[in-house]
Amino acid sequence: MPAGRTAIAAALVAILGLTACAQAPRSRSAPDPAAGAEVTRAVQTPLASTRSQDPLDRVRLGPADIGDAGSTAAGIASGFTEANPLVSWAGGGAPLLLLPVKYAAKKALVSVGTKPARANWTVETAGMFAACNNIALLAGGVPPAAIGIGAVCAIAFSQNSRNRYERRTGRTLDGAPLAQTRVQ
Repeated sequence: MPAGRTAIAAALVAILGLTACAQAPRSRSAPDPAAGAEVTRAVQTPLASTRSQDPLDRVRLGPADIGDAGSTAAGIASGFTEANPLVSWAGGGAPLLLLPVKYAAKKALVSVGTKPARANWTVETAGMFAACNNIALLAGGVPPAAIGIGAVCAIAFSQNSRNRYERRTGRTLDGAPLAQTRVQ
C-alpha cells in the first residue's frame, strides 16, 4: 500500500476520532452561580424540563457528517469515485454537496414530524458508516471488509450517541421521557 494512502487514512481516523469526541468549548469567563444551580437541578431531575440545550435537539451538521465529507474528499483525491447516487454525478465536487444534502435530509425528516434528535441521529449514523467505510478503503481494505468495518463503526456510534443523549436529557430520541426505575 502506498505510504501516502496510509498517511491519509491515519489522518482521517485521527480527525474523525477527535471531532466525534470533541466537547463544547469551555467559557473563559467566571462561572455563573445561577447557571450552576440550573445545571445541578437539571441533572438531579432530568424530567423536570422538557426542553434541553442538547446539540441534537436542533438540526445541525455533526461530526459524522463532516467525517463523511472529509473522507470522501480524501478518497476522491486518491482516485476513488463517489458511490452515493445522490451526489456521485458531481464527480470531484461530491464532498461539497454531501453537507447540504445531509442538512436537507435532516430538515426533510423534521418537516414530516420526526424529532430533530432522531433526524440528526439517523443521518449521522449513516454518515459514520460512510466515513468508516471510506477510511477502511483508503487504508487499502477490500470493499467487503470496508463495509463490515463501516457497519460496526455505525452501530457503535449510534448506540453511544443515543445513550449519551438519553443520559443528558432524560428523554428518548423521539422526545418521550425515560422510564424512571429506582433500585432500592
